[in-house]
Amino acid sequence: MERLLLLVFALLGLVLLVLGQTRTSISEFIPAERTFKIGVSMTPLSSPVIIADRLGYFADEKLEVLLEPYKGGNACFEALIRFDVDLATSSDSVMMFNSFKRNDFVALASIAQSDNDVKIMMRADGDIDSLEDIAGKKIAIVKGSASEYFFDMLMMLHNLHTTTVNIDLPPNEQGAALMARAVDVISIWEPYSYHLQQNYPGQVKTLDTQGYYTLSFNLIARKPDNMEYQKEHFRILRALQRAIEYIHSNPQQAQVIIAEYLNVPRMQVAGLWSDYLFRLSLDNTLVSTLNAQARWAIYKGFTEQEELPDYRLYIDPLALNEALYKPLVRTK
Repeated sequence: MERLLLLVFALLGLVLLVLGQTRTSISEFIPAERTFKIGVSMTPLSSPVIIADRLGYFADEKLEVLLEPYKGGNACFEALIRFDVDLATSSDSVMMFNSFKRNDFVALASIAQSDNDVKIMMRADGDIDSLEDIAGKKIAIVKGSASEYFFDMLMMLHNLHTTTVNIDLPPNEQGAALMARAVDVISIWEPYSYHLQQNYPGQVKTLDTQGYYTLSFNLIARKPDNMEYQKEHFRILRALQRAIEYIHSNPQQAQVIIAEYLNVPRMQVAGLWSDYLFRLSLDNTLVSTLNAQARWAIYKGFTEQEELPDYRLYIDPLALNEALYKPLVRTK
């Protein structure tokens, strides 16, 4: 009997040992917290995201974040929809154009605004001195972006109904097309307009259009991801708020960081800095802007839809309110 009991205890000990080793080995295969990829438009408007990454604010929130650079918010949005990134920085116009095609994305916050980011430029030796001179001219735009909306909105505000030939060109190709006389006018955002002025001093000119349109730059997520990762989104926004506070307290140091990331001279960033307002927000101002832009798109025939999307469904302030103020409770 004693031998039998000893054998039972020995077998029991062996089983427990094996189970313990198995449990340890399984835990080794439990994946670490996921990496969040953010599609970042290569513009100073993305400064809060860049600063938060470079100063380790995402890491301080126990987040693993990887920035993926793109040439424009429209390209960032396309990457989001392709699942190449988890979050994207994009303008309100990009949101508006895509809202007529899909409803599976949502803005978590506006991170920056500017009323002088998009520029209308032409050659200095040409015959264009104002918008009234562009009848029949070839205009380079970035279709489905603030570039297209801004140019057409200016024409409407000046009550100009002239016909132009709009050519869809990426922002990094518009300057070369203008100087090669392939187009007559370009509608382009920073820092590309600054690049053009620096590369061709005295050969290009810019219309004074500051104040006609305040662009909102937003952090956008896929709706299913927003529900699943809202706690992580809250921490991302908290890191961005820290970055914005750093920008306000240390503007020169922030400019150095942004210039290094964008691979441009610091003086270029410094020259554009006053055009930007960096703050986290998400309110009816964005909804009103999207409504106005959508009415324009319907009027111009850019969509077959006749009704406005409900843009209240394209913003979700829960993570932002938790990051800035206090948690809100989602009601069904």
